[in-house]
Amino acid sequence: MPAPKQAKKKKGISLTPEKKKLLKQLIMQKAAEEMKKQQEREVEEKKRAVESRVPDLNIAGLDKNGLEKTVRDLYATVCRLEEEKYEWEGRIGRQTQEINELNIKVNDIKGKVRMGRSNRQTDTRDK
Repeated sequence: MPAPKQAKKKKGISLTPEKKKLLKQLIMQKAAEEMKKQQEREVEEKKRAVESRVPDLNIAGLDKNGLEKTVRDLYATVCRLEEEKYEWEGRIGRQTQEINELNIKVNDIKGKVRMGRSNRQTDTRDK
């Protein structure tokens, strides 16, 4: 005699559509809060980086010579930072190009391996 079929029970927790919608809203709200906190952290980090590289500007009470010296110093700072930016952009460009070349090599090697396997399979079939 065949055993009576038992109703299949779903494993896990089943949620009603309303609960699913509420859960989705809570998850989205939490994600939005996390993104906002992340953006605030990034803004603060950028601000600290700029403050550490560029000194405060104190021009109150300076005469013409003092102002000219301050302008020259600021210009030198800007030039130095632009040089650093140019060097970083070049380095990033070279690294990106190197990554692309390595990806191409990996894909070529994967293609050769696949061809090698298929050739072996055809060889064994022919014999």
